[in-house]
Amino acid sequence: MWYTGITFDHKPTTSKIHVSDIEYISIQFHCHDQFWFTVPTLNRLRALAILFLADIYQSKIQTLLDHAPNLHSLNLYHHAPLPLQKSLFHYQHRSIRELNFNEYYYHFNDDECIQLCHSPLGIQCATLCIKVINRESIVYLVQNMVNLLSLYVQCEDEKYYSRCVSTNNNDELVQWLKNSLPSVRSIERNNNCLNEITIRI
Repeated sequence: MWYTGITFDHKPTTSKIHVSDIEYISIQFHCHDQFWFTVPTLNRLRALAILFLADIYQSKIQTLLDHAPNLHSLNLYHHAPLPLQKSLFHYQHRSIRELNFNEYYYHFNDDECIQLCHSPLGIQCATLCIKVINRESIVYLVQNMVNLLSLYVQCEDEKYYSRCVSTNNNDELVQWLKNSLPSVRSIERNNNCLNEITIRI
């Protein structure tokens, strides 16, 4: 049987299910011992969603990454306002090219954006979805993430964007970014998520 997606949480199970050829996993740590019996190989895994990132699970998460040689996308989900977990800046994986922090309840500050740029995953990232506090961090990310091709960003320092009172012609943040990043291919407001700006490098 072919599984394209599977979800694991922290609850122990007595299930005899044994799966392989998984392309997507959504997992909440801690990862119980049954996981590796249920999922003996992650060779086909392309996308991993971590539902709760915590520094105390750094070694377990790195082990999971090490067992997924073809992983392309790492997604973080956390809907509680907690400090950024610094282990994020230390994870390593040779094939991850997409980092998605859209569902991570956190806005990165200037120093954290700098750390992300110089982290192993940040250096090789081609597609980034992120929330930041300051607009200057957007410029820094574009100019310093050497392999970045697409950036999807929400910025806390702009007022809530409303279609009723703003258009691309007088969108203050978009225009500021265009002035600050004249060499990028395009900068535009995401019509499906008005608080998000898409930048094509």
